Amino acid sequence: MNQALLRVEELKKHYNLAKGRTLQAVDGVSFTVRAGETLGVVGESGCGKTTLGRTVLRLVEATSGRVYYRDRNVYDMSPVELREARREMQIVFQDPYASLNPRMKVSDVIGEALEAKGVPRRMWTQEAEAVLDKVGLSRTAMSRYPHEFSGGQRQRIGIARALAVGPSLLVCDEPVSALDVSVQSHIINLLGELKREMHLTYLFIAHDLAVVRHISDRVAVMYLGQIVEMAPARSLYAAPQHPYTKALLNAVPNPDPAKRGLRQIISGEIPNPECPPPGCRFHERCPVAVARCREDVPALKSVGASHMAACHLLEEVKEID
Repeated sequence: MNQALLRVEELKKHYNLAKGRTLQAVDGVSFTVRAGETLGVVGESGCGKTTLGRTVLRLVEATSGRVYYRDRNVYDMSPVELREARREMQIVFQDPYASLNPRMKVSDVIGEALEAKGVPRRMWTQEAEAVLDKVGLSRTAMSRYPHEFSGGQRQRIGIARALAVGPSLLVCDEPVSALDVSVQSHIINLLGELKREMHLTYLFIAHDLAVVRHISDRVAVMYLGQIVEMAPARSLYAAPQHPYTKALLNAVPNPDPAKRGLRQIISGEIPNPECPPPGCRFHERCPVAVARCREDVPALKSVGASHMAACHLLEEVKEID
């Protein structure tokens, strides 16, 4: 089994707001990602998954907790050490147009990354053409500007920029959510091919369980700043344990007309992260919540082989068994 490339321990990111209010964007998250693995992080908008990805990379500073990359705490690194580490830890953003400088040609966009890597300028063209080839773009793209490309092509440019520095870990922050459905599968397939060819490791963030199904080795389901279930992808999709995970899976459109009426869409809005509910944070929307759920915070515990969930009802079933 591959060793952990990334290890996150009790990570918190709280934002101090006006009038003494605090927004708990990420609240005590722990997980590991092994070298060559893809961990999908899934949850509704506002659950904290994007903040989690940026805090892992220290693009925003954590309130507390530890992030180890190759057994070195990212939050103990000096600015020089962090800059070196970020050559191996890159991010692919959600909006490919907003993440690219509209005044820079593609050659310059990738050239910036090559400069950070220390590649001599005389080799930029060769290196840039090679990385564009990896993402399925021709060398003619070098002389063009971002607005001249489609959304899918711009995301390929964003991926190429990230790959240009030779990373080992990519944090993919909703990389297909801004794209047409017809284009999403092409980008997902591309990321899968690049992972195999370049031995990459992914932290893949999405709001749709259907999107991460075919690319993730394991999936962590996040709700209101916390992980409520984490399991190998096959196990999670075949036998989800947490009511929230079941609700998310029920919300995925089913191609079978006979089963479409059986879907149970999650009701209600996600609570305000400034004042999360006591006890289990999902209890206000949970169809099976009991009194204990409103009072006690459930711990993330093993409910099967490599399968963990945070639900009081699962504990009670286990005790009966």
